[in-house]
Amino acid sequence: MASIQKDKNGKWFCRVSYKKNGKYKTKTRKGFSTKKEAQVVAAELELQAENGFKIQTEDIIFADYFQEWVEQYKIDTGLSTITENKYLYNVQLVRDFFKQTKLVELTRLDYQRFLNHRGKDKGKDVVSKTHYALKGCLKLALADGLITKDPTYGAQLNHEHDYSSKTKFWSEQEAQQLNQYFLSNCEIKHVMLYIALNTGMRIGEVFALGKNDITRMNITSPVERINTPLEQLNNLPINYIVLYRNTNSNINKQLLIIYS
Repeated sequence: MASIQKDKNGKWFCRVSYKKNGKYKTKTRKGFSTKKEAQVVAAELELQAENGFKIQTEDIIFADYFQEWVEQYKIDTGLSTITENKYLYNVQLVRDFFKQTKLVELTRLDYQRFLNHRGKDKGKDVVSKTHYALKGCLKLALADGLITKDPTYGAQLNHEHDYSSKTKFWSEQEAQQLNQYFLSNCEIKHVMLYIALNTGMRIGEVFALGKNDITRMNITSPVERINTPLEQLNNLPINYIVLYRNTNSNINKQLLIIYS
């Protein structure tokens, strides 16, 4: 039986329940822009379930295979929530770019186009992480005989920026420029980064801040219960405080794009 629903990000997903060895299991496919797309995939999953999910090699959708690889090898395997979300974000990128491209149809040229697209407005580090995730997935497909050639062979990690996510510090001038930018652009992601920049709080501590941890007088870290006077934040504007306290507490997904 198939269930079609919309997630909190506005994307449609389908979930199909089936029985295997006397136990009920589910298959889920996410990230569809329309309900119709989700219904079509749900119908395909139901047909596959009737056949015991014995799919012909030539019928495997690349995005579905990558999602299955991520779910089996990267989710609930001890990785941090942020890292898991990065893998899931890559699944969405693959699905948006390749759509219904079959695994056996994937060429090195197709793959290079995807990397070039990924590298727009990004640094080498970002492209590299996406590439090696997909390379691991396709290496398994090659080992299992699902494909006969490696589409990632000879891939070039083209990118538009030279910055790296491995940068660990900013110069004083850069920090001042960032502060001014954050103050001029009142968005929830800028609130969080402004706090991290001016307090020295670790990113995990900033993520853990709750709605009531920011007051007119202090910012309190729920991790270590350390009070940070607001004068250290150059008088955090009241509109920042109001914005933060009226924002959903799930900050991780709102900041995901910054680290993707």
